Amino acid sequence: MNPKNLLPTLAVLLFLSATEAIAVSPEHLTSSVHRDLACDSCHLPAKPPERIPKPDVPATCGQCHPVVLEEYQASVHGRAVLRGIPDAPVCTDCHGEHAILPHLETLSQVYPTNIAKTTCPQCHASERIIAKYNLPGNRVESFKDTYHGMAAELGDVKVANCASCHGVHNILASSDPASSIHPDRLAATCGKCHPNANENFTKGSVHGYVEKNLSGRVIRFVNRFYAVLITLVVGGFLVHNLLDYLKKLKAVYRKRREEPSFPRMNLNERIQHAVLFVSFFILVLTGFALKFGWPLPGRSLIHRISGLILLADLCYHLVYMLVTSRGRQLLRDFLPRRRDLREAFAYVAHLLGRPAGPRFGRLTYWEKLEYWSVVWGTLIMGGTGLLLWFENWSLGFLPKWGIDVATLIHFLEAILATLAILVGHLYFVILNPDVFPISFSWLNGRIPRDHALKEHPDEYEEKT
Repeated sequence: MNPKNLLPTLAVLLFLSATEAIAVSPEHLTSSVHRDLACDSCHLPAKPPERIPKPDVPATCGQCHPVVLEEYQASVHGRAVLRGIPDAPVCTDCHGEHAILPHLETLSQVYPTNIAKTTCPQCHASERIIAKYNLPGNRVESFKDTYHGMAAELGDVKVANCASCHGVHNILASSDPASSIHPDRLAATCGKCHPNANENFTKGSVHGYVEKNLSGRVIRFVNRFYAVLITLVVGGFLVHNLLDYLKKLKAVYRKRREEPSFPRMNLNERIQHAVLFVSFFILVLTGFALKFGWPLPGRSLIHRISGLILLADLCYHLVYMLVTSRGRQLLRDFLPRRRDLREAFAYVAHLLGRPAGPRFGRLTYWEKLEYWSVVWGTLIMGGTGLLLWFENWSLGFLPKWGIDVATLIHFLEAILATLAILVGHLYFVILNPDVFPISFSWLNGRIPRDHALKEHPDEYEEKT
């Protein structure tokens, strides 16, 4: 900055900071393309300096950019400003005010990938502005669905954006013969990137086929036809294969029920497991619906009720494990021991090629790991969930960042628990070739004798 302008500039900055007239800092000015300009280059040398009225912004910028001003004033935006439309964009709406950056800097509002992502959507994705001025809707979203839009989202700076087709400052209505998107000039516009573009190349829509012409009707027909076809084909296979699976599963269940079996879970434990299973998956579905905004009716209420059911199931289970004789024996069996570590190493060695594997007792090391993971996860999810549910009470003894930490833990623990069930538990009870298509112990409380001999030989020999 020119030294002779330093004191006036600092004085203006101090005044603006004190009055909060505009949000401006020295960093804004020194990083701007206008860092060598003094404040009074744009603002009148009044005391105090005032904001430039929006309709006067183009003329102010035009003092240094007369050619751009001429193009802008002839555009749909410039004409709208002259008609007194308050929402019509001026220079600062697209380029910024004090922190105006070169268009090839990634933080610039007019950097190629930012034009369609943030700059133009300020108006053309605004429901208020679209409705107020009867502008064509769905322009931004439909652009994002095209090759150009998807490539821009991935950071391609060479792919066409809004300005590539509509122009920069000289944006004109498509009905204007001088417009770059007028039907007579569209082939030339497309030809800037596609040298072989001809009239046929332009017979389509970049912003979705919403027109009531032949192309729009054909596209809508194809969409509807395949929607019905996909539903019938995939839905038909789904129903057919589900019936086939259930019939064969029923046959497998009858066969295993007739085979010699070994008791594994009593009715009380199976009910506890069923409550855990149902409440857990409802919590997963409603929790991610809340996190990612899925349109699930009553998701918040259902999530909280399911959470209370899960916590009640845990409390009942803890009482069961401490009060009943079977529960106390189960608790002793679930306690980690040094034997578990030896068995884990021995079993991994067996998986890698050692002929003989370890002899497991009533519980394998992975069953113990799963059990204590469920207890741990339920306590963590329940505790953080209650803190978030009763947020005002929690803030009585926790700082705001404590609630933020609880929110993060609740989300990450949910991911951990969901993946652990999908990758770990469902393998052991469904995908494991020894039990496929499913272990029925959760249903009848028993496992086949052959499986008991293979998986829990020490327990089987002890009790037979």
